[in-house]
Amino acid sequence: MGLIAAVFAALVLALAVPPLVRLFTGSYRTLASSEAALLAAVAASDLLERVSAPRFALNHEGDRLQLPPEPVPGREADPAAATLALMEPFAARYRARAVVTFERAAGHMNPATGKEEQGLIEISVKLTWEETKVPHSLDVRTLVGDLEALKPSQ
Repeated sequence: MGLIAAVFAALVLALAVPPLVRLFTGSYRTLASSEAALLAAVAASDLLERVSAPRFALNHEGDRLQLPPEPVPGREADPAAATLALMEPFAARYRARAVVTFERAAGHMNPATGKEEQGLIEISVKLTWEETKVPHSLDVRTLVGDLEALKPSQ
């Protein structure tokens, strides 16, 4: 009877262990992917917060900054891009890059006057990274206003 019980126990283990191993490895992959997505969201939010100061945003209207800055032969590096950087652990581990654009925001109406708002800048941060050789991207946006332009006219 002891031999039959041992063979039965070995059979049950042989059938139960492979699905459990697949479950744990799948959970680990999901956790790693979630970590990368969280780090990307934090990196994009951090960068967006640093460039959304009104003075910085208004001084860069119409600009497109690449991070890390790509050298262009015969052209000086953009000093604004040189002062900005992506979060280093994320940037290095996932070969992350970002493009920050500053554009005049169009189509935003002032509900009080019914007129189009003036002095709004839309800032977009497009973050791209690779995880296990699979490309991913995240796009975050915000509006920044020129307080002087947003004051109601007398």
